[in-house]
Amino acid sequence: MMRGVQAAWPHIGALLAIGAVFAGAAVANDGYAGLGAGGIEFEKSETIEMAEEDLYLSRSAVRVDYVFRNTGEDDEDAFVAFQLPPLAPIYAELDYALPDEMRNAGQLNYMRFKAWAEGEPVELSQEVRYYRLCADCDDTGWGLGFLERDDEELTQRLTALGVPESYDLGTIRDWFAGLPRAEQAKLKREGIFIDGEAGPAPMYWMSVRYYWQQIFPAGEDVRISHSYRPVLGASVPAIDDDIVAAHCIDAGTMRAIKKAGSRVEGQTYLDYVLTTAGTWKGPIGTFRMTIDKEEAKDIVSLCAEGVRKTGPTTFVVEKSDYRPREDIRIMFVDVR
Repeated sequence: MMRGVQAAWPHIGALLAIGAVFAGAAVANDGYAGLGAGGIEFEKSETIEMAEEDLYLSRSAVRVDYVFRNTGEDDEDAFVAFQLPPLAPIYAELDYALPDEMRNAGQLNYMRFKAWAEGEPVELSQEVRYYRLCADCDDTGWGLGFLERDDEELTQRLTALGVPESYDLGTIRDWFAGLPRAEQAKLKREGIFIDGEAGPAPMYWMSVRYYWQQIFPAGEDVRISHSYRPVLGASVPAIDDDIVAAHCIDAGTMRAIKKAGSRVEGQTYLDYVLTTAGTWKGPIGTFRMTIDKEEAKDIVSLCAEGVRKTGPTTFVVEKSDYRPREDIRIMFVDVR
């Protein structure tokens, strides 16, 4: 059922980055970073190591508990950050297969991200940035793939006009309608807004990061936890060669899917980015991942080594001195 290459997980660099899960475009794990003149910048920590990571992945929740250890001689003051999958608001009106969480993302924190440090809730700050939407690009309107593009940044231009920090098209259109007519015309000439069937349409996508400042005392452990609701991909019941390869579906798993037959309602996908763990010093000392399919009758498959079944719905992978090389892709087959 589960075999193949080692799974991997992410961390980002002088801002500590925290990871997320969703299908088709994964979010990063905890990383280490700082706030530069251009915003959050990721670097590599030479003193803070990830001593432990305990990861729980299911379709309804993602929970991660970390133990970070400052091996240096001085206290280190850093930022911890969580990157949401970027989203282009206009896609909520287009005929694209967006997940419901994305299509109805009225609030910035649509994944309900929460964090704790030493057991106490963290007060989150947010960084919102805007980029020109490529009209000719073939994409789904959301996902971490946007961060790899070389799109023009519009943050300074739009924030100077008071653009709302919102994905909601009604809120954005109300703001646009309140601008001077000359400014509206200029934004249209620049292609930042166009005339759509339902009204002025924003031709930008948004990157949102939540972050907080964290002190890592010299020679001490710091416990950080976070949770959120993952954004899942979905498809009708169908298994092709690409799906088989991406999720290491072996013969036994395929037989189970065929046996379920007409009781299979569809497939859901959850991705988790682990590979940013390289921004911390050294490997992850002790790594534990629990996959919970939540329904005993459902079927799950992913590429991972050393998977143990620990209950009717749970599977566990444990590693020592772990260096993630790949990200996690999980397929859940929903059986009624």
